[in-house]
Amino acid sequence: MMRSDGFYDYAWSPVTGCLNDCWYCYGKKDFEQRGLSYLPEFHPERLREPYGYKPSRIFVTHYTDLMGDFIPEEWVKSIIGVCNDLSKQTFMFLTKNPKRYYEYDFPDNCILGVTVESKNEIQRIDIISGIKARKWISIEPILGDFTGVDLSQFELCIIGKLFNHVSKIRPEWVRSVSHSNIYYKPNVRRYLK
Repeated sequence: MMRSDGFYDYAWSPVTGCLNDCWYCYGKKDFEQRGLSYLPEFHPERLREPYGYKPSRIFVTHYTDLMGDFIPEEWVKSIIGVCNDLSKQTFMFLTKNPKRYYEYDFPDNCILGVTVESKNEIQRIDIISGIKARKWISIEPILGDFTGVDLSQFELCIIGKLFNHVSKIRPEWVRSVSHSNIYYKPNVRRYLK
């Protein structure tokens, strides 16, 4: 697992690679720069990694979208099995395909997240709203104004900008997000002034 100083303590990647093909994907660029394939791959040997850690916030599979339709059910169930085993840990999931959350039973120590980059993807908020679980939202990269968007169902809101790209971020976009618990990634904090 990789240590983090951000809104989570560790990143855990028993699955890597993604087929979402987002034009701004930092994971794909990172893998390609290292000469690695970014096709989805399951790493069962990593399933044991969270065992033995003190209670922490663990971001699950930051190099893929685990709820993507291209991820086999057995991979997801293996990861949820670890979450069930480690009730003192908090596992943070994130997806652009929240409808798939409904296919699984997540234990109470899981926080289910959704990525919404702009109002063009606002339907993802509607989809996740029916889930009876703790929820968070990632607005990363922020690609538009969020004035009037109700984020009250989420316990945490993350805002970040594009990685490895010339950013078209506007300070008013960052300031337009209204939530009681926002974590601003370091790359957007300067836009708050």
